[in-house]
Amino acid sequence: MKKIILILYLALVPNLSFGETVLASWYQHGKITANGERFDPNGFTVAHRTLPFGTFVILTRNNVSVIARVNDRGPFIHGRSIDLSRRVAEHLGCIDIGICTINMIAIQPLLVDIFAILR
Repeated sequence: MKKIILILYLALVPNLSFGETVLASWYQHGKITANGERFDPNGFTVAHRTLPFGTFVILTRNNVSVIARVNDRGPFIHGRSIDLSRRVAEHLGCIDIGICTINMIAIQPLLVDIFAILR
């Protein structure tokens, strides 16, 4: 039933970006993020140059997926699309290699609230 609700709801969410493959790196420096929060390397957060703060992204690598929230700006290195917190990078297996290719889907915060209700 959850899959059916998800499919129906995805069709109703405006500005939904369906998966793209991107190059990701991870970072653990900084005290304050671009949106004013204290940086937490153990949080499920990411930095992205253009996605609005509060946007959630589903990140997948090698059949492992993580939902993270955009709360910072970056990366500022050509060719990379997203910076992962250390916690997100650990879950996706990117710590040792530093940079990795992942699939990214941006979703609206309302959709994530629906996930919480379904649990």
